[in-house]
Amino acid sequence: MVTFTIVSVLVGAVLGIRFRVFILLPVVLLAVAIVAAVGLARESGAWRILLETVVVMTALELGYLGGSVGARIWSASRKSPGALGEDQSNGHPASTENEARQPRISEAANV
Repeated sequence: MVTFTIVSVLVGAVLGIRFRVFILLPVVLLAVAIVAAVGLARESGAWRILLETVVVMTALELGYLGGSVGARIWSASRKSPGALGEDQSNGHPASTENEARQPRISEAANV
């Protein structure tokens, strides 16, 4: 069950990065079919198969959520010049807050 969970989270994350939410329904249906087939092949009980199915579905959805949020954060940080602590004056990362607020020596001389 741990292997199914890890794979489901990773697949969900990749789907969250690449696709819209409508991809989840076919993938969840495919995952349910795979979990049921593996459970029947192992001769697991119905409750065990149901538990694994719920865990895999939840892991897919959480992975999708994490992948889509991560993709949004990544694209937002690449688009806006002041995101994630970058100094807006020259695009370089600011090492401290005070350095980002203080003008550089060459800028102060031009004033």
